[in-house]
Amino acid sequence: VNCDSTFCKVDGLKEEVSYVFKVARRNEFGVSSFSEISQPIKVVCDSSPRILKAIHDVVVPRKETLRLECHAAGHPTPDYVWYKNGTEIIPQDVGTEIVNEGDKTVLIFHNVNDTDGGLYTCEAENKLGKIISEAEVTVGGECSRITMSHISVGPQDQIVKHFGDTIRLVCELSEPSDRPKWFKDGREIWQKHGKYEITTSGCMSKLEILAFEKIDAGTYHVSVDEHEVSAPALLSLEVAPVIKIREQIEESISLNAGAELDFHIEYLGYPEPTITI
Repeated sequence: VNCDSTFCKVDGLKEEVSYVFKVARRNEFGVSSFSEISQPIKVVCDSSPRILKAIHDVVVPRKETLRLECHAAGHPTPDYVWYKNGTEIIPQDVGTEIVNEGDKTVLIFHNVNDTDGGLYTCEAENKLGKIISEAEVTVGGECSRITMSHISVGPQDQIVKHFGDTIRLVCELSEPSDRPKWFKDGREIWQKHGKYEITTSGCMSKLEILAFEKIDAGTYHVSVDEHEVSAPALLSLEVAPVIKIREQIEESISLNAGAELDFHIEYLGYPEPTITI
């Protein structure tokens, strides 16, 4: 992109894609050294909240811990409010926690009793609107067990800095299950030697992506069944440029006027680097 001043307008950027920039000065004699690469910049547009991971009906034994987790997307990032039977929940002691982290909110009740049963509502709201997710909580006897496995902690966004890295995505479940399935951009991932390894043991399911490359960037999620699906985790690739001259060239070379110097340059980086010689 060529600019005539220190202000520069860049058109054609895509939403939800991270871009990095660097700048150099140019005149009739050539181009200066480039600046350091900027921090990643992502284009986002204002949008009303939408639920990515809903809360679900659950049966929890007395004296156990109740954990409800809700994920929502939107811009600006939504604010969350929890309700029980229509009344806002405001933690009064260490037995009740509300943890808000980015696009997710978690409601935790320790040592539950019969009075903790009821209809729970998670409300996500920003300046463009609001949306809710509801679940019925039933408190059973001390020997009761939650019969369905729910996703307690889903996979998290990551920025991959090097080609060839092994990337691990982890999902924690409320109960052991042998049914978790992993997906990339909506398509189910199958075990593939040298590329994908899926391991599920007890309350943990793990996806390993081997030799990470450009085509592996995308959105990943895990599903226990058609109703229990994690929030999507974005794996983005941001590799700093690396330049290598294929031939062995001395640091100082003297050439006669009009002579040619031939050499080959190899480079890596993502997004694709711009090379100026």
